[in-house]
Amino acid sequence: MYGSTESLNFLGFSALMGKGKMERNFARAYELFTKALEIDKKDQTANYCLGLMHMLGLIPDQEADAD
Repeated sequence: MYGSTESLNFLGFSALMGKGKMERNFARAYELFTKALEIDKKDQTANYCLGLMHMLGLIPDQEADAD
């Protein structure tokens, strides 16, 4: 396994925002939030962050939602 959803979400948010020693890296944030959902498909934080990333067009190789 990868660890806990809490730790993956923390790292994902750090990558998303460029916090601490982590550079802003949307691809890494997407990967970490996706791994959190592999542990718990109903994890609210990971689902919210991935939804926000999709809405804003921050997912690598994807466009923002038009609606």
